[in-house]
Amino acid sequence: MKKRNLGIISAVFLLIAAGIFYQIVWAFPPTPPANMASPGPIGSNTPNTGSFTLLTIQNPLVTDESRIRLVDVPTDTSLNRGFAIIKGSTQDGWIWNYENQPLHFGTNNLERMTIGADGVVDIPEASITVLSVVGKIDWGKASDLASASTTDIGAANGVVVDITGTNTITSFGNVTAGTTRLVRFTGALTLTYNASSLILPGSRDIVTEAGDRGTFVSLGSGNWFCHAFTKANGRVLGDIIMATDSGTANVTVDKMRGQVHNITGAYTESLPTAAIGYSATFYASTAAAFSIDVVTGTDIIILNGSPLTAGYKATSDGTINAEIYCESRATGYYNCKSVQGVFIDGGA
Repeated sequence: MKKRNLGIISAVFLLIAAGIFYQIVWAFPPTPPANMASPGPIGSNTPNTGSFTLLTIQNPLVTDESRIRLVDVPTDTSLNRGFAIIKGSTQDGWIWNYENQPLHFGTNNLERMTIGADGVVDIPEASITVLSVVGKIDWGKASDLASASTTDIGAANGVVVDITGTNTITSFGNVTAGTTRLVRFTGALTLTYNASSLILPGSRDIVTEAGDRGTFVSLGSGNWFCHAFTKANGRVLGDIIMATDSGTANVTVDKMRGQVHNITGAYTESLPTAAIGYSATFYASTAAAFSIDVVTGTDIIILNGSPLTAGYKATSDGTINAEIYCESRATGYYNCKSVQGVFIDGGA
């Protein structure tokens, strides 16, 4: 090795040892430098493959991986410790922190992004003004969640979540503020409004139906708000929809979503098999007695607090504008309350 090369290398090591090292400038003479090779987990090699290649790390076991590993203790020979930059045996690249600690990224002497030990990616608000994404973002589809009083959508393993079942939901669980979920409901259930923990449009409960969709954002501490809600049938949430019943018929499920039914004569309207969340109002636009019956003979109408015999109907007194409101709060039951006029047990 030429003396000049030895002088440069010696000077660098002296600077490091003296604690005044500021910058290493790799400079090679026009002729290729001497190769340095050592056996063991890693070897270094500096071939003159191009004017911009200043250092090459090569594993002598060419079929294995090559890595640069940083550890606190120089005698630590464990491969699964510290921080490493790795070239895999299949030519894939890795930036890897073996420890139970975060991984930080920065530019311009500022931290720009952190990947926590738990896998949560955090981009500090103070370090970003624009997040530019070129291409598409594919939201992950989470496993379906069964509805329950607390349906923990924050713990779902994806942004897009289907909620199944008909159980009333009062909470979406506790997760970091800003967590967002795109939710689709596959059945009829009630979302229970709460001014703090479950803030819903119109400050009231929402009774879902299959295909309804909502965007929910966590406020932290177990509190969520509904950013948007879309009905599957395209109806605006909260609309009062009128329905005209001009004959004896079975009321279909889609007409038990809060509609107001205009009964035009002495007809019997039979409610569908009772399921939690069904509701509708019925009123007489003529002076004719009408009845509210049930399709399923085992369903029970609770009329003004008193249960009728299973399969029996409630009948108006025949006055114009007689009105009754019916809702299902439990499977197999309809709670019906007179709003105007008198309704009695109309028998089977």
